[in-house]
Parts: sequence; structure tokens; C-alpha cells
Amino acid sequence: MESSIGGRIRAVRKEKRNLSQEGLARQADVSLNVVSRLERDEITDPHFSTLSRIARGLGVAISELTQETEDPKAPAPTSSPADREEELRRDYWIAESLDRTVSRWVWEVEEKQDPKDSYVMANACLEFAKDILRFDLPGDTLQERVPEAEVDGRLRWVKRLFDLSQRAQKNYATSPQADSSEIEALEQKGEPVLRLVKGEAA
Repeated sequence: MESSIGGRIRAVRKEKRNLSQEGLARQADVSLNVVSRLERDEITDPHFSTLSRIARGLGVAISELTQETEDPKAPAPTSSPADREEELRRDYWIAESLDRTVSRWVWEVEEKQDPKDSYVMANACLEFAKDILRFDLPGDTLQERVPEAEVDGRLRWVKRLFDLSQRAQKNYATSPQADSSEIEALEQKGEPVLRLVKGEAA
């Protein structure tokens, strides 16, 4: 029996579920990097929510990965709607922090700060949008990459970030410091996000 959590995740993934790391990442809605680092024991004390997603993606109880004793007659504990609502409330600070950050970025762009800052901001917004859209996971559409319940919320944030990236890019592009190769790179980076925003590959 594997002695580490990472080793047990790898064993269940390969021997019981015949999944690739990429397949597990998709089913668990975590990044491929997280799965890889867990299995290499680079993450030895994963957050409960991460471990819960991994267990759900593998179709096993968390105790099978942690080797904690569990009454075999007792059903695996499942979170109630009230528990999930409480978890969402606890994590709401993330959305609040993101909202404040984006609002500050909007103000900085509108105030036409250093155009080079606008270039950096446009890049950051597009990278952030791509992370939200989970382009790192397999699947041609957002619905294939993330849980259905998250699709609308992710799209709302992506549209807001894309709009800000376009304003920041315009601020940079109309400045004397603008570099045509950097503008072209921004446009290429924004193309897959724009397609999704326009509904061509939602």
C-alpha cells in the first residue's frame, strides 16, 4: 500500500480508474499542475477542498486517500445543501477581493496612468480570463471544462476582464510608447477569449 497521499492518488487513478493525470484533473476540476504536484509528493498536506475534489473525481471516499479509518457500514459523508451554502459564504471574500481589484484597475485605466502599466494590465486581464475559462483542461467548450453550475459566473467575470483588457490595450496602443509587436501579441492572446465572449465557442 502506498504510504503517501500522492502515491495513493496515483495508484487509484491508474489501477482502479485507468485515468490519465489530465483526465483526473478534468473530472476533479483542479489544474493538471495540482494533480502532478500531488502525485510527486510536492504537496504533502493538501487543502481539504482540493482533496475532496480529487476523491470525487476518482469516485472514492477521502479516507481511501488519507488512509483514515472509516466504518465500512457507514455511508460516505456527503455535504448537505446548507453545508455547500456555508462553504460558498466562507469563500465569498475571494469574489469581493477580485471585484475590488478589477474596479481599481478600471479606475487606473480611465485615469490614463502610465501607458506601459496599461499594457501590463491588459496582459494580466487576459491571462486571468484564460485561467477562469480553464483553457488548461481538455474540452472544446467551457461546459466541457467546468461544472455546469459555474459556467454563467465564469462568463460574467471573463466578459468584465475582457472589456477591461480592451480598454487598457486601447490606452496603450494610442500612446507614443506603443510597440506594434506587443499590440499584436495582445490581440492574438485575446482571440480565444473573444470567441468565447461572442458565443462562438462557449
